[in-house]
Amino acid sequence: MLNEREVKRRPKLSRPKKDVLNELYWIKMLSEGQIALHYHVEPETIIEWLIKYDIPLKGYYESRQINFRRETGIPAATEIILTTQMPFSCNTSTVVLHFPPGCNGLVQVNLQLANGTVIFPYDGKFIALDSATQMFEFEYYLNSGTILDCKISNTDDTNAHDVQVIVSIKRLNVMSVK
Repeated sequence: MLNEREVKRRPKLSRPKKDVLNELYWIKMLSEGQIALHYHVEPETIIEWLIKYDIPLKGYYESRQINFRRETGIPAATEIILTTQMPFSCNTSTVVLHFPPGCNGLVQVNLQLANGTVIFPYDGKFIALDSATQMFEFEYYLNSGTILDCKISNTDDTNAHDVQVIVSIKRLNVMSVK
């Protein structure tokens, strides 16, 4: 019989085979903590098992934001291309577009590769909004050194507009323990 201070513990399960552990960790993408709960051990024990089996450990995400913005805005009846080079191989994760009041759909934005291939929006055209800040989920793999262009076309014949485009990129650094 248990009293209030006693805790009934589950028995620890034995270490899984390498292929089972690899599947849980890399195929099903469970964390060390989730696997530890299943086997009734500490997360550190799972890390020890991964190392013993020579299974690469997951790393961390390095993320950055690329801010495409022209300080003086986009002059009337002008198209500009703002360019950046990817610092590392990465995936994009989100694009945030800010169109201030007065754009009235007259300012068009897209993201393209140096060869002119439009990668955002997915339909290969452009996005034009008014008085809105909108975030879009956007996943696209870019190799290190890839040139990414942000094309902004102001079709307003009268007014300049200060549109801002922020692209979030991330890379997973996988740590390998030998």
